[in-house]
Amino acid sequence: MSRPWLLDRVSGSVQAQLAPPDSYQRAVRWLVCPEPAVVLGSTQPETQVDPSRAAAAGLAVVRRRSGG
Repeated sequence: MSRPWLLDRVSGSVQAQLAPPDSYQRAVRWLVCPEPAVVLGSTQPETQVDPSRAAAAGLAVVRRRSGG
């Protein structure tokens, strides 16, 4: 028998939400972001974002982990 899905609502900084989870199991996570951010794909080059312009606009630049 397979384990049930974890349903999780996560809030806090974008960086904290995209950090690796404490445990790996099937999960649906609803991420509530309190501030705007530019989220790069897991393999997207950082050169596609100008960090100084993002900072001037008040945007955090973070990378999501793979897995969608």
